Amino acid sequence: MRIDKSLFFKIIGVNLLIANAFLLIGFNFLLISTLFSAITFFVIPGILGLMCLKIRGGTLWELGFLAAGLGIAFLEFGGLAVNEIGLFLKIAKPLSTFPLLAGFDLILLSLVALSWTRNQTLRIRIRRIKPNLKRSIPYLFPLLFPVLSTIGAFSLNNGGSNFWVMVLLFLIAAFVIRLVALYKYIPENLYPYTIYMTALALLFSTSLRSWFITGHDIQREYYVFKLTNIHNFWSMDFYKDAYNACMSITILPTVIVRLFQIRDIYVFKIVFQLLFAICPVIVFFTLLKYTSRIQAFLSSFLFMSFPTFLNDMPMLTRQEIAFIFFGLTIYILLISKLRLRVRNVLFIIFGASIIISHYSTNYVAIAMFASLLIFEAIRHMGFAEKYISNFAAKKGEIWDSKFYNSPYLNFYLLGLLLILTFFWNAQVTKTAGNVGSVTAKIIQGIFIPSKDDNRSQDVSYSLFFGSKLSPDQILSNYIKQGIKTEDSRNDGPRFDVTQYSKYKSYMLDAATMPLTFFGNTLTKVKIPVFKLNSLSRSLAAAFLQLGVFIGVAGILILKIKKSYDAQYIVLCLTAISLLVASIILPELSAEYGLLRLFQQLLFVLSLPIVSSLIMIFSFLGNSKKVYITGFVFILFFLTLSGFFSHLTGGFYPQMTLDNAGLYYDAYYVKRDDLVSADWLSRNKIKNAPVQSDLSGSIKLFTYGDIAATNNYLPPFLLKNSYAYVDDDTKSYINVSINGDTVYLNSPEKFIASEKNLIYNNGSTKIYK
Repeated sequence: MRIDKSLFFKIIGVNLLIANAFLLIGFNFLLISTLFSAITFFVIPGILGLMCLKIRGGTLWELGFLAAGLGIAFLEFGGLAVNEIGLFLKIAKPLSTFPLLAGFDLILLSLVALSWTRNQTLRIRIRRIKPNLKRSIPYLFPLLFPVLSTIGAFSLNNGGSNFWVMVLLFLIAAFVIRLVALYKYIPENLYPYTIYMTALALLFSTSLRSWFITGHDIQREYYVFKLTNIHNFWSMDFYKDAYNACMSITILPTVIVRLFQIRDIYVFKIVFQLLFAICPVIVFFTLLKYTSRIQAFLSSFLFMSFPTFLNDMPMLTRQEIAFIFFGLTIYILLISKLRLRVRNVLFIIFGASIIISHYSTNYVAIAMFASLLIFEAIRHMGFAEKYISNFAAKKGEIWDSKFYNSPYLNFYLLGLLLILTFFWNAQVTKTAGNVGSVTAKIIQGIFIPSKDDNRSQDVSYSLFFGSKLSPDQILSNYIKQGIKTEDSRNDGPRFDVTQYSKYKSYMLDAATMPLTFFGNTLTKVKIPVFKLNSLSRSLAAAFLQLGVFIGVAGILILKIKKSYDAQYIVLCLTAISLLVASIILPELSAEYGLLRLFQQLLFVLSLPIVSSLIMIFSFLGNSKKVYITGFVFILFFLTLSGFFSHLTGGFYPQMTLDNAGLYYDAYYVKRDDLVSADWLSRNKIKNAPVQSDLSGSIKLFTYGDIAATNNYLPPFLLKNSYAYVDDDTKSYINVSINGDTVYLNSPEKFIASEKNLIYNNGSTKIYK
């Protein structure tokens, strides 16, 4: 079947008319309107963007994720344009359905007109697919992954077991083993397809937990979204915070809710995950330039196996969207198949999209891009050229044949991104002050070291800078700093030390799961189960760090089959430098978690880690070294996903597999939480302070619009405050110290002795 230019644009017109009709009459039976709107305002703009730029090369997957990036950018920038133009024209609610639909229709029609003029001829050939059961079976199997993930999350939400999630993890491992074992015979398209389905399943296993919005950052993300959604326009005046400056969690979900007729909670739980699952696919095709398909596949599998991807990314939706654009900019930087002008346009579109999507991702991206230009400047200096030539001569090979240099980025492109960053952060949203304060703290920490160790606990996994204060020291520093903060706030009188002296606060170890049959068997033969699971995670962390250094060093020194672009090597070296800086600078590790940074840097660093094992096992021969490397990464995945620890028990539970554990206690939302937050918001005295622990303060902010302080330990407790006890059945509370969530003993006995109980719904208590 062939589709010519005229027929293609007629199809677009019909889709646009149907989508408009369904939206105007409010029809969405069986999500038909959602389907047409998604095609019209997401898929079609992406395709038209490719047509305007005349991009036709590359695989269907590559064209797909480029179109997806353009589609997301269309929704973000289109929504922002409608918002600003609507407010300028005195439209009170520009993001309500009718103005938004009219605005997007005009933008889409303009894009249609541009693509019509840019393409004199157009012929699309659609081949008839002949059913072949034998060839289809490998593609049908990964379809089970998202289904099992959804069933498993729903089972846990209803108080059931983790059986289906355990089956999911096992099947993922088994299928990856099969792909590795038969890597010479696997169809090319099966790799990205498996990557996407696996990524989606792993994301769903976290995002679908609870019937409400559950997680850490996502609670505040959902709050700023509600401000835009309720008012039907976006403004920094609603909430002057960096979160509200992220279009990825304000305008983007509002546009999706309005145009796609999707309930807001599903945008965060499902739609964002459908989009973010593209990232490992981008990793695969980016690294495929430098290595074989199986190594690129293992690199993307490593990207998905990292703890931040497994446990945190669905709770960081602004970063999910920004990571898509970050991955696309890295792809544009390194892949030279596109024409220079096309690359420039895409780089600016995706770079600008990072800027308005997430501040921290943007700063890391700019640091990496700037390193490329710094390298180019140094490379052309006389001493550098001489050193490089001498090094290449000693290795007995021509340097350019091993690390060819095809610089793409220039000062004009980077300068434009810097200008856009300054304009957005300093002029439009006025959130650049936070960057300045963090920078000042970092500089102060370099020249005037603090006696207190304010590093994130993530740093304890580092091989080189892993020393940490004792729990007592950490808590003591936290209380000292907290008292200073309370004194500066001056919200009211606190209780005297003589009143709470006998109510000591102390850190608690997290509870562990009961031993299973396998765990008891190991215990009987004198194998300590907890230490075994703890050691396996420590070894995984050590392996990642050593793998980065070994892989990059091996690429630089050893003979390689494929040449590496010098830009890629510089990006790897810059990524290592950023990791070291995050480890040794306390404020940096606390502001932007080390694990989140590592996840972002795995866009380039995952390949050196895979290569390190390939190099280590090279003595085994081509096939065996691939088999062993694949097996190691399966062990890595099963360890960090919690599969092994749940086979044995005796270790910390995880929210994806249990109705218990640190994340479950701190961030899981139940209906009683919504009811109590609503009651307090309606009944509390205006401007009266509210205090709770981390879990309670997050839920009160999101569902009650109450800015509760995350500190109601006895030294902090105010006499005139409301004390919100999140779950009175527990003898512990959650507190955030230096960005890390820890357990402390509950102060409820002291609260009950000094305040009156005014609310109790069987789970949550409120004292005054």
